[in-house]
Amino acid sequence: MKPAISWLEYQQLELILPAKPVKVSWCDRLLHLWREWMCHLTQPTDIQISSVCDASGKVWWSGYDPQTQRSLHQVSENEIRVWIERRYLS
Repeated sequence: MKPAISWLEYQQLELILPAKPVKVSWCDRLLHLWREWMCHLTQPTDIQISSVCDASGKVWWSGYDPQTQRSLHQVSENEIRVWIERRYLS
């Protein structure tokens, strides 16, 4: 069994340098906020649908809604249609 040592002792044994605080300029912060905002605005909102055919030839459907973060897996065509209609009617 290994003896318990503190993080400070471990850092000294492994020659790990203590982390230095990083100074971030206001310009870098503003740029970061801008990028986050743009990512939020441009993320897809459309439902993503895919289908898979199993060995017997039956087609199964799956879907993902990025707005609600809900998904549906391996359902029939009718079930996926109902799921899509509910999303756009609500």
